[in-house]
Amino acid sequence: GPAWPRSTRMNATAYAMHVRGTATKMLAGQMSGARCNSRWGACDTSVEPDLSLATRRLKEGFAFVGLTEEWALSVCLFHAAFPSPCRAISEFDNARQGSGSAAERRAVASDVAAVRDPYDEALYAVATDLFWAAVEQHSLTRAACERICPGGDFDRTSFTREASAEQGWGMERGGDRGVGSGESVNASRHVRRHGDGPHNTSPISLLHAGARARGAADGSGVVAFRRTGAARRPSRSRQRLHEGGHLYSTDRD
Repeated sequence: GPAWPRSTRMNATAYAMHVRGTATKMLAGQMSGARCNSRWGACDTSVEPDLSLATRRLKEGFAFVGLTEEWALSVCLFHAAFPSPCRAISEFDNARQGSGSAAERRAVASDVAAVRDPYDEALYAVATDLFWAAVEQHSLTRAACERICPGGDFDRTSFTREASAEQGWGMERGGDRGVGSGESVNASRHVRRHGDGPHNTSPISLLHAGARARGAADGSGVVAFRRTGAARRPSRSRQRLHEGGHLYSTDRD
């Protein structure tokens, strides 16, 4: 295909506007998220994101939905849903410590979160509903997760949706969980490029080619969402999820 010209460096607000609706388009099979990588060129904004199709595929085509701001609980849920050894060291540790400060990440995340994205925000809301329904279905508690994942860090984990909403998971709590409770599914590589070294994959990356999972007879798709600005957990953890199902990525490092 044609070479993509490198775009000029964007600030956080411009990037958030640049990628609006991208996760929805990806799940609907309308485009590849790589086309919205700020390093490679402009998104095609002429296509209306098909939220109805993306939502249906999310509900019907994926056996697991996780939330990165509830990372520990998502890991626990995955192993509860798909019984398998939980390796606390590789699945909970931060394998990519960075030099960026919490204040810098908070500022970028706040700018990104201020840009409304009606498509991906709606998709994220569906993902959140699916996640907490699954947590309830598997009766996950702190004791249950400590049994499923011995050695896992659940000190900052909320085991109910209400508690999670009350605690908010701002940047001041845990340092890398994003800000606010109404943020969209957009997440910015801009954060990484301004020093957020540990976590450099967006939910758009995690959703890449997700629509392909709709045809899986066993519903074995795996997808992880996060709020705007919420930092990604270690790559080794993502690899563990990949071993249990299908996790798609468009990482470009």
